[in-house]
This record gives sequence, C-alpha cells and structure tokens, in this order.
Amino acid sequence: MDANATPAKTTMTTPTPDPAAAHRLTPPAGMKPDATARLSALGRCLAWMRVVILSTYPIVGSAIAFYVVAFSDQGVDMLLDAMSQLSWRHDESQQTLGSDPLPVLLRAVLSGCSVLIAALSIWYPARRLLSRNFRFYPIDADATATLREWLPRLLAMLVPLGVTVGYARIAAHSGALFPALLAAMWLVVAIMLVVVLHKRRAWLNALGRRWPGRRDAPSGPLSAAVDPSASQAGAPARPTLPEVTDMNDALSQATAWAIVTACFAYVVLALAFAASPVALPRFFGGTALIFFGVGGLTFIATMVITYWPLSRGSPTPRHRARPPAARTT
Repeated sequence: MDANATPAKTTMTTPTPDPAAAHRLTPPAGMKPDATARLSALGRCLAWMRVVILSTYPIVGSAIAFYVVAFSDQGVDMLLDAMSQLSWRHDESQQTLGSDPLPVLLRAVLSGCSVLIAALSIWYPARRLLSRNFRFYPIDADATATLREWLPRLLAMLVPLGVTVGYARIAAHSGALFPALLAAMWLVVAIMLVVVLHKRRAWLNALGRRWPGRRDAPSGPLSAAVDPSASQAGAPARPTLPEVTDMNDALSQATAWAIVTACFAYVVLALAFAASPVALPRFFGGTALIFFGVGGLTFIATMVITYWPLSRGSPTPRHRARPPAARTT
C-alpha cells in the first residue's frame, strides 16, 4: 500500500424526516401492553380525525346533496315532478313523454347525468386531496390508508344513494310500483359507481399491459409509477397507477389545467343559469340544477381553497398558523 496515498473521503447524508412522524404517538419504553394498545388506538383515531378535517368540503357537499334529495320537501317535489314527466299520458303543457317525448327524454338524461357529475365532482377532489401528503398538513399514511382509499368512494356513493332514498320514501308513502323501480335502479347505479371507482385501477393497469408500447399512454397518475416486473424482464416499462400510500405533494401541469378547466366550466354554467333563471332550469330540470350547484361548489372549494395552496407548499386559510400574541411589559 502506498504511504503517500490519501484516504478516500466519506460523506454522510442526513436522512429526510418523515413529515407525518410528528403526528404519530409512539409509546415510551417500558409501557404495559394494554396501555400501548390504547395509545396506538388513540393515535389512529387522531390520524383519522385529521383526514376527516382535511375532507371537510367533500363531506359537507355530499351530506347536503343527500339530505336535499332524500329528506327535504323541495327534493321530494322535484322527484315527483320527474316521475310525472316520465308518464305516457298526454299533457297540454307538453311536459310528459306522451305529449313531447324528445325534450322530456333529453331532460331526464340530463338529470341522471347531473347526479353522476355531482358524484364525480365530489369524488375526484377528495381523492386528490387524500392521496397526497402536504408539508403544512402531514398525515400518517399507514394508519389512514384504508380510510383515504374508501372515503372518496363512499362520499360519491351518497349522491345517487340520496336519490334512492327519496324514491324509496315516495314508494313507501304511495305504495306505487314505479317509484320503487326507480329506487331500485338508483341503488344499482350507486353500487356500480363504487365498483367502478374501486376497480378502475386494475382495469387501467390491465389496459396498459395489453398495449405496453403505445405512444398515447395516459399521463398524470397513470405515469407516476413504472411496473418493475416489466423492466426486469426486458419488456418496455408499463405505466401503472401509484398506490394510495404513495404520498407526493407535487402538482403536475396537466392536473393544474384540468382543475382550472373544470372550475371555469362550473363558473360559466353558474353564470348561464343566472342570466337565464327561467329557461335553463326548465330545460335542465330542478334536480340537475341542485346537483350541478352542489357538485360545482364542492369541487371549486376543495381544489381552490384547500388542495391548490397545500400542493404549492402554502398553508390554507383553515390550516394557517395564528401569529403569536404580542407581549405586554
């Protein structure tokens, strides 16, 4: 060994601290097993509470949509009006299928689509919000994985479920068969919506495996991760959806443009309803007006007030720390 040789320098890297570590309750050494279990349960409950607080706007929006359609008098009146329009009897006001089928059928389709649009407008911002870990609002990813995975789907399910409960109450009060059939149809729609939202990840991954080398592969969340098995086998890398525990507060340009476009569309729709307060509500129907309003307000409030500042590394108005009080001498 050369005596003049200089020893190799070793560098030490400081590990990056987990932002959610400060919100985990770790039991001290020597604690009894029962106390440790209680402390672990308390920490999980606190972590779940942080997720619920973060999802305030989607929870409030879905609760309003569910209550208005299922239990309010205005919602029952709108459901009764929608049922009367689907009858084949002739009406002088041209508001039934028997008198003017095409406009009435189009109105019914728009009303049904408004329910699904409101459900997706609640599901998407809740999913975006709960699939990221933010610097100013860290959460325990492992302890809340199940809640963050299923809460957006259940909130989306509440919207068509409210229509189901509304028609079921009408059927129970009147004893008629038609509202019972409509309630059963919307119950199937609510269940199928949850199934689609649950299976979409596997279906998109299967689609990526079928066409692994296509140029029009989806971008965004699909391209956030790469299937390691394909790279090891020498095949082209396939885009896969990241799991719910993959926390990253980055906001891609495509996602930002999608958020801006959706918010702009809701604002334009609201201005159109304000400019024509009689003709457009009569064309779309009262049910569509309510669901468009609830879905649009929930989407804009969640993405603009909560998600956008947190994704850019800034605290929201609800999560901004208060300045310390001035001392008096």
